[in-house]
Amino acid sequence: MTLNTYNVFLLDCDGVLLDSNHAKTEAFYRATESYGHDKANALKDYHQIHGGIARQHKFKHFIEDILEQEFNQDLYESLLDKYAKESQKGVQECTITPQLIAFLNTYDTQTKFIVSGGKETELDTEFKRRKLHHYFDGIFGNPRTKYDIINDLSLQVEKSKVLFIGDSKFDHEVAAHYGFDFIFMYGYTEFKEWESYCNDRHIRTVKDLGQLI
Repeated sequence: MTLNTYNVFLLDCDGVLLDSNHAKTEAFYRATESYGHDKANALKDYHQIHGGIARQHKFKHFIEDILEQEFNQDLYESLLDKYAKESQKGVQECTITPQLIAFLNTYDTQTKFIVSGGKETELDTEFKRRKLHHYFDGIFGNPRTKYDIINDLSLQVEKSKVLFIGDSKFDHEVAAHYGFDFIFMYGYTEFKEWESYCNDRHIRTVKDLGQLI
């Protein structure tokens, strides 16, 4: 099974390129565990349901809806800082997903963009550290949303045949919004209802990138 009919690949990072979903989830818990197990778990659950959405939105939700407080900028920035430290540590320790390098080498003529909910500067640093940076034509993340990123890439994707590979409901919603073909990679997803969601919508699924070679 090959994807040579596509000109452009849009690739989510966590759960598609890196086996990092668990590390990110634990980082949300650790950043808020001083507020108690129940509240930290509530944020953890919210994060898993809303995979692919930027951390800024999730910590705003934590303050206003879980802690039930008025938004506090100092608290917000403190939580973001704690999360970033925990997340970076976990991501550095995680592995790449199976057959990633083989996949990238197989489709070396396609334009490949990382479109992630993770922080762009952290993504750039991590892929340079792993010596994977050169495989991609662009590495993009928050503070821009995935919609913003694709809008900014419009000149490069509007006349191309585009495939989005992701592991969250949100990834599929973004792809559908732009009319892109979509493949759901389930091997490392934390979207618990992925199977019924994909079956109901006739979404093609793969366990890992090796199944696309």
